[in-house]
Amino acid sequence: MEVFSTCVRLAVLTVSYYIYDMLFMNYMLVRRRSQNLRLIVCAIGLLTKNIVITYLLPNSRLDEQTVMEIQFIYAVSFSVITYAVLRYTFQGSMLKLGLFQIIVETNQVFFMATILPLINWAEGRNELGSVGGPFQFPDLLMIPVIYGLLQLEFYLLKPWRFRIRNYEPRHRKVMWGVVAAYLTAGIGSTFSKYAERGMFHSMVRTPAVILFIPGCAVCVYMYVRYRAKTKRTNAYSHAQKELMDLHYSSVKRQIRKMEQEQNEIDAQMQEITALAARKEAEGSRGEDYEERIQNYLRTLKHKFNEMQAGIYCADYLVDSVLCYMAEMCRKKKIKATFAFQKYDRGTIPENELAEILFQILDYCIRESNTYNEKQSLTPSIFLCAAGVKNLLLLEFSCCSVKSGRRIRRELKRTVTPLLIPYHGEIEIEDGNEKKFCVRMQRG
Repeated sequence: MEVFSTCVRLAVLTVSYYIYDMLFMNYMLVRRRSQNLRLIVCAIGLLTKNIVITYLLPNSRLDEQTVMEIQFIYAVSFSVITYAVLRYTFQGSMLKLGLFQIIVETNQVFFMATILPLINWAEGRNELGSVGGPFQFPDLLMIPVIYGLLQLEFYLLKPWRFRIRNYEPRHRKVMWGVVAAYLTAGIGSTFSKYAERGMFHSMVRTPAVILFIPGCAVCVYMYVRYRAKTKRTNAYSHAQKELMDLHYSSVKRQIRKMEQEQNEIDAQMQEITALAARKEAEGSRGEDYEERIQNYLRTLKHKFNEMQAGIYCADYLVDSVLCYMAEMCRKKKIKATFAFQKYDRGTIPENELAEILFQILDYCIRESNTYNEKQSLTPSIFLCAAGVKNLLLLEFSCCSVKSGRRIRRELKRTVTPLLIPYHGEIEIEDGNEKKFCVRMQRG
């Protein structure tokens, strides 16, 4: 009966932590999927850890070394699964999610260290910091008190909630150091208990053999992905000087062409005026003059379009990206069409929008080039930007041999982190010509 009563008390304390963790993460982070999977995994995992692994298992008939090995393996496995489910449920980088998990655990430890001694004192327990012991009804106060403190915390953080949800750590090396130090401290405290009981070597050897090969594989995979992501992210920064030089040369070319054509256009306009006057004087030959006027107008329109080619919008950074990508398409023999007649970025910073366009167009050019090599067909790229109400719509289309699902997964690695501050979404329509739309809030 005492064992059951102690399990009930541990379950109450676990539920208090569970409520805080679920609500805090859901309030502070942006969800990408339903939280149902995380609710189930964390509920089962925490109850198993705190009741079965921590309390019942040491009091079973298993020898001490086996118990400690099971505890260690479960702790590592549960940590990995919890973090994977966290990454599956919420948006944000791995570093950001790790920092928020540390914040949740430290806050919960602070609350428990404050409230639990008071409850133990009210129940007349000898050890004020004790977690175990038979259940008493004042233990139920832990849940509403934790919930009340959590609502107070939400109220105080409400003015900064939007900034926190869209926050990405800037000093990544320092922050990774904080996360690594936190994990090392936790592992070190566990190993110190093993060393005190004379089981350090056996406790290290067995898990090391089990986890070494998959652990190395995971580390190599994460490193390769990190390097690829860093390379793609820095591509825009490395190309900025070339973008500006190309844009400057495009503008100068347009100015020279306009100066060269100005005199010719003036002469053509004078001739059109003269033709119109002759048409009035000689009504019988009006149709011939009208046809000649139409020919002149078509010539003027063609020259005007030539002068506008390469200058797409008034934002010089965005325009430099478009000019650069148009030149890349010309070199790779890819037909490129950019339509920015209804473009209005609103409050979206120009440099960030330019980077988004660079990443997507660079991806489209690479996919079109691959399509050209495999299918031996002339690929094309289309981009249309338009402001609709409070949204900026970017509609792309390109040729690719990959499936829409794979393209969505690859774009999420590079483009989605840039869209998070503007609640951006990517929708992809599958087919031989992949069409996808990026929606961003522009004000």
